[in-house]
Amino acid sequence: MIFCIVLALFTGYIFFKYAVLALKKTPETKTYSPLVQRGSILDKNGKPLAVPTNFYHVGVTPSAIKDLGNFVKLFSPVLKIDEHQLANTISANADSNFVYLKKKIDQNDYEILKEITDKNGLFSAVRFDRVPGRIYPEKELASQVIGYMGSDGTGLAGIEYTEQNLLSPPVNPDAPIDVEGKNIYLTIDANLQFKLEKIAQNAIERTHAASLMMVAAEAKTGEIISYISLPSADLNEYSKATPAQMKDLPATESYEPGSVFKIFSISAFFDSGAISENDTFYCDGIYEKKTSSGERIKITCLDHHGWITAREALKF
Repeated sequence: MIFCIVLALFTGYIFFKYAVLALKKTPETKTYSPLVQRGSILDKNGKPLAVPTNFYHVGVTPSAIKDLGNFVKLFSPVLKIDEHQLANTISANADSNFVYLKKKIDQNDYEILKEITDKNGLFSAVRFDRVPGRIYPEKELASQVIGYMGSDGTGLAGIEYTEQNLLSPPVNPDAPIDVEGKNIYLTIDANLQFKLEKIAQNAIERTHAASLMMVAAEAKTGEIISYISLPSADLNEYSKATPAQMKDLPATESYEPGSVFKIFSISAFFDSGAISENDTFYCDGIYEKKTSSGERIKITCLDHHGWITAREALKF
């Protein structure tokens, strides 16, 4: 009898210990993932054109939501999704383990939703996935030069793409330490870029042109200080951009620079002393020349300008 009592007590103790272990939350084994702080893109004067930030994907486990009506009332205003639509999304995925409600919410909305989640004991139902992101303070300014970044943190166009390894150096999995990317300083002058883009935009509206490109360079160094391709896209809303807004016209379109390079030719004539500012030339509307091989070259002008200076020739 004593043996049976001891055995019963021992068995009860085992069951008790098993129940405690079964109900106890198993601690998650977390492997450390190194953080990569992506570098910024700035103009020549240090004005930020692309800066790193964090966005969050908001998802839920539908079966863990006990009161759907209350849940959508709390989350709908912050997510900016209609209550009925939000409820339908969750209900339609009732058999799923997980469904995203909205992707890429900003830090402010994340903090509001996190507070709601903690306050209402919804942490088992709601999940926030942090994703690296970008804010482009100047929106569409020099958008084709700066480029844009994908949702996985990889540059897909422009400087974001070509300087990916400088902006976001690859991490060493064997030495998981946080990594800081380098900042990239462009030769672009954001103030000049803004002024010229405004002039270009007015020209497009006035002439009803389909597109316009303009490149300004520092004459002494060759540095590109303004690079314009219109239409352009707001980099903060790049996923909504049209193919025309994405196109980098100066880099992809063929361009005949004949008229532009007449300036360099005449400058060379002045510098060498071959002509002076007061020399005049007769324009009768046509220029003909016969080469030594017998080929006859014929160039026509838009008008008969008579005797004009080199400056007037450029003007006409």
